[in-house]
Amino acid sequence: MPDNGLRRLDLACVSLVVLLVAFAFAGSLANGHVYDDVGVIQNNPRLDDAANIGQFFTARNLSDEDGDNGLYRPLTMWSHALDRAAFGKDPFGVHLVNVLLNALLAGAAYLLARGLGAGARLATIVALVYGLHPVHTEVVANGVGRAEIGAALFAVVAGILHLRFLAPSVEGPAHASRSRAERRRAEREGEGRVASSVVAATPIARSKWWLVGAIASYFIALLFKETAVTLPGLLFLFDWLVRERGALRPVLGRVPLYLAYAPPLAAFFALRNNAVGGFSVALQDVMAHSTTADRILYASETLAKYVGQLFLPLSMCADYSDYRDLVRRSAGDPGVLASFGAWLALGGACWWLARRQAWLALAGIAWFALAILPVSNLLLPIGTVRGDRLLFLPSLGFAFAFGSALDWLAARARFVGFATLALVLGFYAWRTHERNLDWRSQESLWTATTRDNPGSAVAWFNLGDVQAKAGRKEEAERSYERAFALRDGAGFFYPEAHNRLAALLVERGDRAGAESQYRQVVERAPRQYTALVNLGQLLMSDPARRDESIALLHRAVEAKPDGHVGHANLAQALGMAGRLGEATKAIDAALRLRPLDQQMWRIKASIAAAAGDQAGAAEAQKRVEVLRDGAR
Repeated sequence: MPDNGLRRLDLACVSLVVLLVAFAFAGSLANGHVYDDVGVIQNNPRLDDAANIGQFFTARNLSDEDGDNGLYRPLTMWSHALDRAAFGKDPFGVHLVNVLLNALLAGAAYLLARGLGAGARLATIVALVYGLHPVHTEVVANGVGRAEIGAALFAVVAGILHLRFLAPSVEGPAHASRSRAERRRAEREGEGRVASSVVAATPIARSKWWLVGAIASYFIALLFKETAVTLPGLLFLFDWLVRERGALRPVLGRVPLYLAYAPPLAAFFALRNNAVGGFSVALQDVMAHSTTADRILYASETLAKYVGQLFLPLSMCADYSDYRDLVRRSAGDPGVLASFGAWLALGGACWWLARRQAWLALAGIAWFALAILPVSNLLLPIGTVRGDRLLFLPSLGFAFAFGSALDWLAARARFVGFATLALVLGFYAWRTHERNLDWRSQESLWTATTRDNPGSAVAWFNLGDVQAKAGRKEEAERSYERAFALRDGAGFFYPEAHNRLAALLVERGDRAGAESQYRQVVERAPRQYTALVNLGQLLMSDPARRDESIALLHRAVEAKPDGHVGHANLAQALGMAGRLGEATKAIDAALRLRPLDQQMWRIKASIAAAAGDQAGAAEAQKRVEVLRDGAR
């Protein structure tokens, strides 16, 4: 097959991969905004101005609703601003871009495999195993997964360009002819093994621009998400285990090449430090009181589960934090012992692969190990115990290793091999389709999560919000009760769930029950703003408890000086108590924070009227009418 025939074959294979992967994830196009998408994308006013690129590079957080979370994803956020500019606030645009980028990523995985010397069949299998894997649905079906997709896509592009740079220049016609002959024979035989000699002889002119492109792509990947940080090490592994077939000395001679990736990494951290500052990790409650030994043993157990999930993805979950199973482990726990056995078996498999010179499969295992290490909780706590999204880049290594095994089987037992391949890819595509449906809406997601992890307080809380919004108040009450029972029972406290339940109790007239919930929060969290405001409002209509109401609202204002609701409620309570001068100061403070709020001006008018200031009352009422007419 001539070279242009090889190019046509590659184009056909890439097109097939892209189309199949896009089709498998197309079910997410009908999804709404769920989970983090609501605050980060749907309700984020920063996305209205895509032309102001600088704001995304200097922002301290993803959205105002997130608070100071220490996340730095400038290109991710800018890409969402571009989504809004192109599609408006309709979630379809966000999901469409995610699906297309993920499909392109699968095509890039094919090209990376080809750059490592894999035959077209093996490269296609690797790309499909990676692209169709259902563990990726959390990333692709959720808008904020753009960070993972962008980081992985540009990391793989960097790998492709890096391999191009490493390819030697053409030495002459005879050399080139011999290379083409070897390539034709490898393609004709369809062998899955990596032919190092073929790669080494590929007639691609060396150019510094391949390396410049690789370094630039690495920087772009980091600006999508910092998970791409391990890429230079991953490329080193492929260089050592695949291109050099396990010979370390030639790769060590190229260490200066890998140091060329240090400047973009330093630039990324400088930008991040300027916008966010140092690293801070907010641990999930379930690991908040864990010792280092607890964390490492739990991480070992979790990593073994990750590997099992990659082979057989029967269960996936949006939140793995289980308040019935805190991160406390000993070396004798069954799950920990099982993980130790898994690592021994994996070590034996690596030794066997090295003996058989199955370098691509071995490199795939090494890729997974290095890529998962920073987010494994083995080195440092990362703030989450487990997440399907954390497998997005590491699972490419799994695709190389498992894809090599599937290709080996297809080469030696054609019927059995291709039947197994069809079964695996068909199962992955089906599970991807099914899992996409879980991400269709807030209700479908949190219903699925409470089913898959009944110990998730976060899932029960969010399900309660969905039920309350739908008017199913009794169901919502039970969900909130389940949420704080899990968290409170584990030795923590869930003020938000108590507050939500109290608000529902007020709606159905159970003021005593609501007061009990709010008082629990105020006692356990004396500066909890919502409970202070709502309890103060609940008590202000009772003259006998109005002084307590005023005291609570003063505490709310002290806890959150920029909270306009606290100032407004305080003004009302003071007005009811006849302390009209103080009430005027309180409502003026609220109006400074929310000058266009009609309700604030109504309170202002009523206080002015009670104080005998008819002119002030008339002026405030006029502002109400102007704002009302403007809203029309």
